Amino acid sequence: MLGWDTNRKTKPAMVSLMQKALTDDYVKIRSKVALDEMSAYTKTLLYSKSGMDDNSAKMGAPPGKNDDACVAAMIAVAVSHYTPGGLSKAGNDTAPKQAKMDHRKWSSEDWDAYEKAAEKSMRAASRRSRRRR
Repeated sequence: MLGWDTNRKTKPAMVSLMQKALTDDYVKIRSKVALDEMSAYTKTLLYSKSGMDDNSAKMGAPPGKNDDACVAAMIAVAVSHYTPGGLSKAGNDTAPKQAKMDHRKWSSEDWDAYEKAAEKSMRAASRRSRRRR
């Protein structure tokens, strides 16, 4: 099988791996969309008809919200975790951490600049791809 199977067993592992990766600074999320989705991501405990906890839960975005970017980021972290040599600590060099590199401290202007640069990069990649055809 090629790809990632997201199911009742792998989803909790993905969430745990992402939590650990963020806590331990193994990953930097630079997408405002993914960060917004992560902040809304929920875990709902499921109960049987008798009201007893059936030891299961549903994880995902609340009704009316999306979690595609969040889940994609979690899959990337999980795949990296299970790949030999994957997940080296982000920014694990001798240079001191700078506030500009910490997405948790970005201002609206920082996000706008990042999104603008990302769009420019995607347009350039698209132009290169068209020239190769």
